[in-house]
Amino acid sequence: MSEEKEETRRQKCRYSHPDIFRKGIRYHCSKRKFKNGDWKPVSEKTCNNCELYKSQYIEYPITVNKVEHTKINYNSSWRNIGCLVAVRPCDEKYGGKTFLGFYIGDLPLFTSVSFNEEDGILKTVPFTNPAIFVPELKEIIFGCGSWWREIKKPEDFKEITDTDISNTWYVQLAKKMMEENKTE
Repeated sequence: MSEEKEETRRQKCRYSHPDIFRKGIRYHCSKRKFKNGDWKPVSEKTCNNCELYKSQYIEYPITVNKVEHTKINYNSSWRNIGCLVAVRPCDEKYGGKTFLGFYIGDLPLFTSVSFNEEDGILKTVPFTNPAIFVPELKEIIFGCGSWWREIKKPEDFKEITDTDISNTWYVQLAKKMMEENKTE
C-alpha cells in the first residue's frame, strides 16, 4: 500500500512556483522579488514562517453565500460540429491506429471550482475539450488525448503518422526547447 505524501506549505502556496528548468526543483515566491525584479528563491523554512501565505486550494471549513454555475456551451463557433474527422488516440491500447469519427462539440472533461473568500461565492466552470465519437470503438475520444483533423473530402482520410505528429509546430517547438535545456 502506498502512502500519499502530504503537500508542504511551500507546495500549496499560491505564490510559490517551482522552477523546473534547473537541476532539481527550486521554488520562487511571486510576492518576494529582488530589486532587479527576479523572484526570490524560498526555502521550506521561509514558507513556514511567511505572513503572505495563501493556499492555492479551497481549505475547509468555508462559508458559502452563493454558488454560481457557468453554463456548458456545447456549440463551438470555430469548429464544424458533426463533421467527419480522422482521429488517432494517444493511448497505446489503440495501437497507433487512425479511426473515422464525428466531431460532436466541446464537452466537459471536468469542472473547475473556485471560491472567493471575500464575497463567499463558490463558482463552477466546465473545462471543455473537443470530443469525437468513434463508432468503431463506441467511445468518445477527446482532442487532448489524440491527434485529429477534419475530413473535408475523401482524400483527407488517411492515417495520422508519427511523421505527421513530429511535424506539428508545437511538437517541433517542444523538441527545440528540450534540446536547448540540455545544452544549458
